[in-house]
Amino acid sequence: MTIFLLTLFPQEVHQFFLKGIFKRGSERGLFDFRVIDIRDFADNSSNRVDHYPFGGKKGMLLRADILAKAIKSIDQYESYRIIYTCPKGNLLTQPMAESLAAEKSLIIICGYYEGIDERLFEMFSIERVSIARAVLSSGEVPALAIAEATLRLIPGVVGKQASIEDDSLLTGLLEYPQYTVPRTIDELNVPDILVSGHHGDIDRWRRKESLKTTLFLKPELLHEFVPDSKDQTYFAQILQED
Repeated sequence: MTIFLLTLFPQEVHQFFLKGIFKRGSERGLFDFRVIDIRDFADNSSNRVDHYPFGGKKGMLLRADILAKAIKSIDQYESYRIIYTCPKGNLLTQPMAESLAAEKSLIIICGYYEGIDERLFEMFSIERVSIARAVLSSGEVPALAIAEATLRLIPGVVGKQASIEDDSLLTGLLEYPQYTVPRTIDELNVPDILVSGHHGDIDRWRRKESLKTTLFLKPELLHEFVPDSKDQTYFAQILQED
């Protein structure tokens, strides 16, 4: 996979991918990450890429002509999925990340100011994607979040595929609580079952705790979840306990 990220701050974006699993994944050729500086396509001496919107609204907009040239500079851009970080867009979800990871290439446009000229959505097939119901100063953080959620699904980037398959949300549930050393801190102990050595009991405890965590912290995730007979028993026990 190749991800093209259109940004006004290319150095900051590069730094994000010069560490950890993404640096190793890139060095191993598992994906290609290319940063495009939008200012390179400005047609003025000051490299200005924005302008006031028609109609007198406050704020600035990214110019359609400049952003269009940046997109068209990408070879075969017509065949790539184009994402624009925008609060108007659908919220980023794990299924969406899985869908993006199946693409050959992605183009991600960082949002700025008051947005981009609306005509760009008529010129290109652009999908709006949001990462939170909140206003941010620029689109780098959302763009990198989208890129990270996508790239970590590429086989070999994270490492053992099993570690990805067990991720919270991928299973449709939140993850169970986890603990490490020391076994006691401030008179708080690790649950005895986790140090019992009984793997079957541990697996059952983890499943029940995962259901419980999801039920009380993000019950909306259960709308599409189909529990089996064991899960139904766990839910009954959870409700009796609480």
